[in-house]
Amino acid sequence: MKKIFMLTVILLSAIQMLFSQELLNDKKLYHDKSFHDFQFGCTVAITEMGPFPVFELATTHGFRLSKRFSLGAGLSTLNFVTLTPYGYARLNLRDWGGEKRSVPYFSLKAGYLFYFEDLDAETAGIHVEPSFGFSFLSKRRPVSWAVFITANIFAGGVYPKAGVAFEF
Repeated sequence: MKKIFMLTVILLSAIQMLFSQELLNDKKLYHDKSFHDFQFGCTVAITEMGPFPVFELATTHGFRLSKRFSLGAGLSTLNFVTLTPYGYARLNLRDWGGEKRSVPYFSLKAGYLFYFEDLDAETAGIHVEPSFGFSFLSKRRPVSWAVFITANIFAGGVYPKAGVAFEF
């Protein structure tokens, strides 16, 4: 497990260095080709003991293939006891950076959920998150924030999640 975690950290560091070089070369914050986002969400897990919140932090980095379609990869953690490397696809329902300041979108994250502790290894597995959200573009800066709802599919169940994201 430690090897997988370290490999993931090294890969994300390498991706970040590539984006940093792009930023240094272009001397501007916003890029039509690359994107980065940081997400915070809360999933409501329903168990035998009742519902309880599961907090998630995620970061995604990738490329905009067009004004409407993006692909990327990222990492997420649930309550800091799991690690999920995932692939990411996003379809904007309106052109990114157009006249409208809000951009509705559908996205899909799919990856494999690992637990840091071996005791929970039987529930590790495929983690899928189809979601719908709205990005709100800033008037003065080339950044945005978003709100989203998603179905968090993992450990043999489907759990609702809502969250916010900061995108640039």
